Amino acid sequence: MYEIQYYFTPVLDSFEPFDSNYDWHLKPIVNLATAKKLRDRQGLTKNIAMLNASYDRLQRISEDFVSLSLYGRKTSRAFILSLQDRLREPGSFLEYNASMRAEILAELGIEIRDFKEYRQFAKKKLKQELYDYQDQHFASLPASLILTADEGLQLEKCRHEQLQSYLLDKISA
Repeated sequence: MYEIQYYFTPVLDSFEPFDSNYDWHLKPIVNLATAKKLRDRQGLTKNIAMLNASYDRLQRISEDFVSLSLYGRKTSRAFILSLQDRLREPGSFLEYNASMRAEILAELGIEIRDFKEYRQFAKKKLKQELYDYQDQHFASLPASLILTADEGLQLEKCRHEQLQSYLLDKISA
């Protein structure tokens, strides 16, 4: 079985339904470079206010994702897929707020009061994931570290659907 450490930027990196043959560990990365890339790709005004807004939403989405990972990786993956469906229009990620989060949590059957208990953990975990990303000497996102019992492979700029296709070809070969 493959263990996959997948570093990504919420909203920028899209996902397909996950192949359960692999052990996926999704790790959101938030920094000013990812916020700038998101702002620019979404066609927003290139100013500090939009950069700050982009960073803020990426941070909130990532904290929510990491908090949900404590309910299980399937739950956090369901969150990111549901969120991705809601944020299809350019700039719509700026609409991410507490009510949208509450809607998604209700879909997942999670009480908001229980969810909020994990916020501090999520903030620490995000810092650790950014450190791990930098420690692996990755330079661009999305990035993957694919591990087997014997070896590891690093990939950069490889989207989720490309990675799943590659793994499927590797397994069937």
